[in-house]
Amino acid sequence: MIEVRQSIRILSVEDDRITQQIVSHLLVDQHYHVSIAESAESALELVANEYFDLILIDRMLPGMHGLELCKKLRAIERVVPFFLIMCTDERRPEEIVHGFESGADDYVTKPFSPEELLACIKVGEKMIALQRRLVDKVAELESALAKVKTLEGIIPICSFGKKIRDDQNYWDSVEQYVTDHSNALFSHSICPDCMKKEYAEYMD
Repeated sequence: MIEVRQSIRILSVEDDRITQQIVSHLLVDQHYHVSIAESAESALELVANEYFDLILIDRMLPGMHGLELCKKLRAIERVVPFFLIMCTDERRPEEIVHGFESGADDYVTKPFSPEELLACIKVGEKMIALQRRLVDKVAELESALAKVKTLEGIIPICSFGKKIRDDQNYWDSVEQYVTDHSNALFSHSICPDCMKKEYAEYMD
């Protein structure tokens, strides 16, 4: 899996050259890393080889439709999903609903203003940051759980030798049993009572 970067990378899928230039200049001026794909097929090829966080998709593309591209991108398994923005000249509610049903997270209607597009991208950037933090927290939790083993139930222990009988009916020292059934580590020392008992002659 391609490494997740800390600054968002944007792919604009747009076949109109003038719109390509407008979007590219706008995003570069805002210090975003932006790439251009002129078709759905070239977009899929790019995302297979490079990492992108946010994708702007023109609804009307040559060949594969923008809605179909949305579905294919949404089906790609990723740690942090793409944030997909549909760019459309459709204003009918049912068409916008189709965009969301295809996997889009947001949409802008053409012709869009620079402020509107940047506002949508800022929302996407915040969502991506939240998802990254969630992924990090889940990884931390899984790492912590992997280190935890619990002792439970009735543990048979010898009243004299203080050894514990394991599941195979062997008797182990307390240290060995706890080591085998948890991730605890032992640091041996001597308690004050044993110090007095075993080393009384060395104590004042």
